[in-house]
Amino acid sequence: MSLMIEVLGDVRRLAVTQASDMNELSQAFGILMLEQTKRFTEELARARAASQKSLGDVDMLARAIVAHNFGQAAAQTAAQTATTPTEARVTRKPYH
Repeated sequence: MSLMIEVLGDVRRLAVTQASDMNELSQAFGILMLEQTKRFTEELARARAASQKSLGDVDMLARAIVAHNFGQAAAQTAAQTATTPTEARVTRKPYH
């Protein structure tokens, strides 16, 4: 009978040790998951900031292109107006 009590005691100690090991493993896994989530969130924030900066740069470039095209069109119109003879210009007749 004492052998049976000794065996059951060993089984109980093994079960307690195994439960403690599983608890430690679960805690370590939880900490790892929190660290990975934190890293992922930081990378997502960094990528978002980079995307917003890139979109701002694209917007600025688009505005510069529009301004350049407008300047060219205005210069072309001014050049055409300057080379057109005065008599050939269309003038508005006054209303009577």
